[in-house]
Amino acid sequence: MLGGEEALAFFHGVWRVGDQTKALKLSGKDAYFKKFTWINAPAGKKGGKPANLSHPIAYAVSAKSKHKDLAAFLIALASQPIPNTRHAVTTNHTPINYGQQAMPEILEKGWALAAATPMLKYASFMPNHPKIGQYNAIMFKGIQGLETGRLSAQAATDFVIGELENELGKDVVIRN
Repeated sequence: MLGGEEALAFFHGVWRVGDQTKALKLSGKDAYFKKFTWINAPAGKKGGKPANLSHPIAYAVSAKSKHKDLAAFLIALASQPIPNTRHAVTTNHTPINYGQQAMPEILEKGWALAAATPMLKYASFMPNHPKIGQYNAIMFKGIQGLETGRLSAQAATDFVIGELENELGKDVVIRN
């Protein structure tokens, strides 16, 4: 209970705002924030800093490409403030540049992005590794087992460590 009402805490990204707004038939920023609030993940230890994850994407063009100049041009064009802002506003993906927060389209239509930007102060990047999907799935199963009461904290920890070592092998380092 929170303030006399039931509350739920869950992890999600700002890109989910569109789905949530549509599913719950919310009419905009005020209606959304009446139902939801956001926080960074709390610090793992007393006195630590909160955390947040981001997953930026880097585009590369192979030197062997027959059309490498065209590919590089298209990436550069899509990275310009106007098309990137349009993409950010329609998908709720964070814009490339902090300066885009002042662009009219963000101010008028990108309320979720503007609200999420201060959280980036505590963001770090997810690993750009081919097995990150497996890692995330294992972590999710461990947390889910703990949340549902099927696993104790120690059993969830043992499960996650065992699965990570089994599935990722040398690609993961477990430290105590």
